[in-house]
Amino acid sequence: MQAPELKALSSYILDPANHVAAFLDLHSFGQEILFPYSWTCDVSSPDEENHLECALGAAKALRAVHGRFFEVGSVCSISLSSPGESIDWTCTSAFLPLATGLLAHPLIADEDRKSTRLNSSHRLYL
Repeated sequence: MQAPELKALSSYILDPANHVAAFLDLHSFGQEILFPYSWTCDVSSPDEENHLECALGAAKALRAVHGRFFEVGSVCSISLSSPGESIDWTCTSAFLPLATGLLAHPLIADEDRKSTRLNSSHRLYL
């Protein structure tokens, strides 16, 4: 990790005093809930069953609230294969039991099924 921001983030995650238990990588595009691994589809993450259950539960809740479908799976199985992603690192190097990526377009459907832009009134609770 070369960038100062990534060094600071990794130091924070690895410091036991911070009690970091999960990592959520947010992106403002797509409709996917991803979990490790991105570097291969031939190896499952140690917590793949838990990742899948959590991701499916989140997708179901998002569908119930916002009426939107989210694709669920490992990064390499539904998105792309790459040398490594932040969720791979947090799973394998930081040993966090829950490392997930959420790709969500900034427009969501409100109660009237009209599009509305996400703003500070929208909260994400884990």
